Amino acid sequence: MKNNVIKVLSLFLSFVVLIGCSSNSVQYDNADKIIEEILDAKESLLDVNEELIDKNFLDWITKSFGEDALKAFRDEIKTDSFTAESWYKITGNTAAVLRDMYSGVLDKDNPNYRSDIKVIKSANKNTIIRVVGDISFADNWKIIPALEERNNGIYGVLSEETVKTLRDADIFLANNEFTYSTRGEPLKNKMYTFRAKPSRVQHMLEIGADIVSLANNHAYDYGEYAFADTLQTLNESELPYIGGGADIEEASKPFYFIVGGRKYAFTAATRAEKLVLTPEATESSSGVLRTYNPDKYINVIKIAEEECDYNIAYVHWGAEGSHQIEEGLYEMGSRFIDAGADIVIGAHAHILQGIQYYNGVPIVYNLGNFLFNSETIDTGILEISISGNGIPTYKFIPALQKNCYTEIVKDTEAERIIKFMEGLSINVSFDENGIFKEKA
Repeated sequence: MKNNVIKVLSLFLSFVVLIGCSSNSVQYDNADKIIEEILDAKESLLDVNEELIDKNFLDWITKSFGEDALKAFRDEIKTDSFTAESWYKITGNTAAVLRDMYSGVLDKDNPNYRSDIKVIKSANKNTIIRVVGDISFADNWKIIPALEERNNGIYGVLSEETVKTLRDADIFLANNEFTYSTRGEPLKNKMYTFRAKPSRVQHMLEIGADIVSLANNHAYDYGEYAFADTLQTLNESELPYIGGGADIEEASKPFYFIVGGRKYAFTAATRAEKLVLTPEATESSSGVLRTYNPDKYINVIKIAEEECDYNIAYVHWGAEGSHQIEEGLYEMGSRFIDAGADIVIGAHAHILQGIQYYNGVPIVYNLGNFLFNSETIDTGILEISISGNGIPTYKFIPALQKNCYTEIVKDTEAERIIKFMEGLSINVSFDENGIFKEKA
């Protein structure tokens, strides 16, 4: 969400060489004249290389959005009022989305098609992204035995309102804190190892998960073959994952959603283990993406930033069982933000930790457990709402996990948890509805 004209325009640098882009001019009465004006004006007014916007692209803009869009584009350039948001104002799509439309990467029949970008149609006025912490549907742990004993499906462990809230999000991200497999042996020297039958992926789909993170300390609990089963299960279920993969290229790869004309990037990494047992993926072996040394993950965030409008970094970190922020996390989170993250969101501590802003960007240190065990703990749902002008609003929706059941809470209980979160946080204020912002 960087309002940088040069960067936004540079998104089109590759357009002129992309295979499959049309080279035929569109015949409109005034289109060619307007295009000439734009091409003449853009270099002197915007100080960009002449290749960044070419005639083929402007022909495509005319064909796709009409001559009025072309005129509006010209007028904003000539009056020196063109900004990053001008693309969205004129076409209903940001530069990042227009690039993908133009290059054919969203078209399954196009040779340029990319499976790491998903377009979601939304009925919401704003784009709603909701994120939770740790979820376990492991057969050998607490939640699944409770779900089966109560004989009410997913509503045996989650309230109806909670499920509806998760499903109603345009994008819902959760931490998948277990492996899907019937194969493998537990990793040695691990006190807790979590494994679910592959059919348990249905529970993730039932609660509306659009994407899950494998960058944690339990996704590889039963070894290489079980992890391969996890990847296969998620792929067959068409449930995207981040932070883990068959090799380091896949584990590092961002995933993108396009909603409401804007493009959102998701990446994940882990630095959760004191005794590091979960393997990091390599060029020839599977595993997770680590960030004990943040340089590799910083590069991933930078790659995502080049393609997106809003960049979400999801990190498995923090001291377990402590509300205190682990030393060094602010510095690391700050580096992620400097690399381009528009928010840093943490999990792993099993309990809530606070929020802190850096350069106007929030670091949500830990969302803790969301649906993980039988303990009574405060938890919640982080909501990011992106308005039509691209400005985010942040909200913490308070919830309670108790006796293998999680529900959104109201009234005095909600007020208590929100006040608690505010007390844990640094330079952050909350209103009574859980909306938070940086203190002036």
